[in-house]
Amino acid sequence: MKYALGNMLNGAGSLNPDGLSLDLQFAADKTLTARKGPTPVFTRASAATEVGPDGLIRYAPENQLNFSQSFATSGGANNNWADVNFSRTTGFADPIGGLTAIRFATTAFPSTVISSAAVGSSDMRTFSFWMRRVTGVGAIQYTVEGGATYTTIASSTLPTTWTRFSFTSTADHRVGFRSGVPSQSIEIWGAQLERHTSARAYIPTTTAAVYGPRFDHDPLTLACKGLLIEEGRTNQILQSEDFGTTWSLTSATASLNVATAPDGSTNADKIINNVGSFGRVSQAFTLSGSYVYSVFAKADEWGWVYIAPLGSTGGVWFNLTNGTVGTQNAGFVGSITSFGNGWFRCAVQFTGTSILLTARILSTNADGLTTIGDGTSGIFLWGAQLEAGAFPTSYIPTAASSVVRSAEVCSITGSAFSNLWNTGGGTFLFEGFLIPSTNINLRMLSSGAQRRWLYGNQPGVGTVVETLALYDGTNTPNYFTNVRIVVKFKMAISVEALACKASFNGSAISTQAQNGNLLNSVTLLGLFENASGFITGVKYYRKNLSNQKLQTLTAP
Repeated sequence: MKYALGNMLNGAGSLNPDGLSLDLQFAADKTLTARKGPTPVFTRASAATEVGPDGLIRYAPENQLNFSQSFATSGGANNNWADVNFSRTTGFADPIGGLTAIRFATTAFPSTVISSAAVGSSDMRTFSFWMRRVTGVGAIQYTVEGGATYTTIASSTLPTTWTRFSFTSTADHRVGFRSGVPSQSIEIWGAQLERHTSARAYIPTTTAAVYGPRFDHDPLTLACKGLLIEEGRTNQILQSEDFGTTWSLTSATASLNVATAPDGSTNADKIINNVGSFGRVSQAFTLSGSYVYSVFAKADEWGWVYIAPLGSTGGVWFNLTNGTVGTQNAGFVGSITSFGNGWFRCAVQFTGTSILLTARILSTNADGLTTIGDGTSGIFLWGAQLEAGAFPTSYIPTAASSVVRSAEVCSITGSAFSNLWNTGGGTFLFEGFLIPSTNINLRMLSSGAQRRWLYGNQPGVGTVVETLALYDGTNTPNYFTNVRIVVKFKMAISVEALACKASFNGSAISTQAQNGNLLNSVTLLGLFENASGFITGVKYYRKNLSNQKLQTLTAP
């Protein structure tokens, strides 16, 4: 009976006639956890921002503390914990039904402390953890400063049942706990430090901080766009949100922290042209290759901004009232994206040299860069970014130095993949879209053995033709031409021994011959390798579905 039921669930019976073995619904569920089949493994070695469900830019879920459950006192240079006059015992019941909680008992007084090494800076962070009292009635305290200042969690009122506590602070160089009196014991589990205004879902860590996946939202409609995957980028701008530090102000002044920014904080700056002058704000760089310079801008008394490398032959004008690109000089490509509340992200792509990146405050598109200031009129700026590449990526905040956002990797490998894969043939259903770029060889669904079931080539900047292809690693890619892959689409691909059949947004079936390699020697399913974009959902069926079903699955 068990064997028969298993066959039915895997496609041999009426419970699952199409053999659905993988169902990932990233936009609907906002989690990596599969509705059916294995959950992908996701990694990113650094922090990253996303647009949250409220339309505001925020850091994606993260835990910056190492050893969040074991509170290990060795194993790496960063964020290790140190026991001072605490003894510890392991193996106690934790809040989620395991046996990973640690009991800390005081052995001396008053120096009874456990704390982590230095973490972060003075950014807004939330420190959270689970705790319960075992014995004693004395005060238990915490710190997010790592110094002598501790705040009491509770005295005799500390519950004996597991309770999650959270504390938000802007002074969080270290975190730790202290017992106020001797002869008591407590259990602690699941410590987390994150750049957020409240505690989010707990992320366990061991030897390194963990940075979670991003389920990005449209800042206007608030709809979830799906799992965001991006290549690595570096923001070379310094003090990306503070135009009064590092930036050069020429014939202009910066009024700091006077408006609500796209992240909800009141730290947007107003740039004002001096009386009788036309001004700019700038930073100097020496660059080579393709770059994108972007900044969030909002109209105040004046409604235009001009962005360009100073000393070059031109730049791009942006209308901050209606969110359109104005005049574009040759050699510069501008784009503008609304982030709500009057904010627009203005971006200019150009070829770099020794330049002074500048933003000028203007009154009209026809203004020849000579708007005369009155000492009070201007625009708001926030979140400047300079990155090597042909298109802007998600915002990377910086302070006194440049900041790297590492590349993201999301895949299903090993037995998790082999248990769902059918070497005799199967069907993929993909929904999502690429971020426009001039890159080629964009692998949206692929394997490390160079099997590419959804392969983008020249996905579009301006009038570049956008194409999708199948590629088996040996033969010339077989293309589905003239399709829009930088806007949301659905594509179903039935992979057979000597041919593949596909439907794009409910279109008529396209058949592409191949030599069988798309089914053989497959070791993994990689999502968006060498590409940036959004994945709304992915399904895999262990059967070759009919032409009619391919069209039905992809119908708009």
